[in-house]
Amino acid sequence: MQVRIMLIDDSPLIARIIKSHLGVQGYLVEVVSSSLGALNRIVEFSPHVLLVDLGLPGLRGDRIIARLREMGVFINPRIIIISAEDEAGLQKLVAEGVAHDYFSKGKPITELQEKIAAQLKLAGRST
Repeated sequence: MQVRIMLIDDSPLIARIIKSHLGVQGYLVEVVSSSLGALNRIVEFSPHVLLVDLGLPGLRGDRIIARLREMGVFINPRIIIISAEDEAGLQKLVAEGVAHDYFSKGKPITELQEKIAAQLKLAGRST
């Protein structure tokens, strides 16, 4: 079964780069550009990995995650926050259990791929 990844990011450029790179790696990537769109689409797509931009307009990425958990729609995707914010703040969110890992924008895309593979392995899924 193909691994499903949902990317929630409002930047068309970032979304295009990530989707293209992960698609070549064999992942099925769904891109959602708004928090409302994510809340509506995640149940239907049922991703194995959720990549969430922290700096979304309207509802921040960490609030999207909290809202989805409150709604009880998570089957148990691995969550990776994507952000240009400082790494100390991202590490804190991971330590607080908001997400399983984080990826800093501006780092090589191969680092994101490695983080996804590690999270899938922790979840007992192969890439």
